[in-house]
Amino acid sequence: MIYRIFTCVALLALAGCETVQLPAAQPASSQAPKPVCDKLDNMLHKLSKDASYAYTADAIDKREGVHMWFVNPKTHMWKQIRVYNNLRACVENEGSDWHWAINR
Repeated sequence: MIYRIFTCVALLALAGCETVQLPAAQPASSQAPKPVCDKLDNMLHKLSKDASYAYTADAIDKREGVHMWFVNPKTHMWKQIRVYNNLRACVENEGSDWHWAINR
């Protein structure tokens, strides 16, 4: 019985010696933005509006996910969208490093 009391007191003392710091919640501005999703027709209309993005390629991955790439011919910015079975589309990725493929 004395051993249990001694053990409890020792554990409480040790627990008070070092506190575990939990990671602070990140501010909303530094969290990753939610993907932009819309109906496929609306997404294609937004991308091709004023000829800002041109359809470039599409692919189907091994999980049968449909991906489409669009490139802005003036700025060489690109967007990758994913098309789901319910004809919803989400911008999965975007960037500017497409120049190596366009200039060939």
